[in-house]
Amino acid sequence: MTHATAPLPRQPGLMTLAGPMFIELSLMIAVGLVGTALAARLSDATGFGAHGLPAIRPLADVERDHILGVLEAVGGNRTKAAAALGIGIATLFRKLKEYHV
Repeated sequence: MTHATAPLPRQPGLMTLAGPMFIELSLMIAVGLVGTALAARLSDATGFGAHGLPAIRPLADVERDHILGVLEAVGGNRTKAAAALGIGIATLFRKLKEYHV
């Protein structure tokens, strides 16, 4: 089985792990294919913990960052953001009001 993998960073801060890459690295760490020294280096570069798990953040912070990221991705269009998030426009407006946006 052949699959594409992204190169590991040569310097801290050159990439952020997300999606399939995060899962692949987590599995490699779990089965011992990646040592703890490399995991620690990636942790410093990406904000992921030593075992490939993301740093623990409150759910409210994650939700806020995601909502604001989606809003930015759709150019500030709140109707499109609500649709992309799968929430009603009133819910989006309420959350943005809570965030003072």
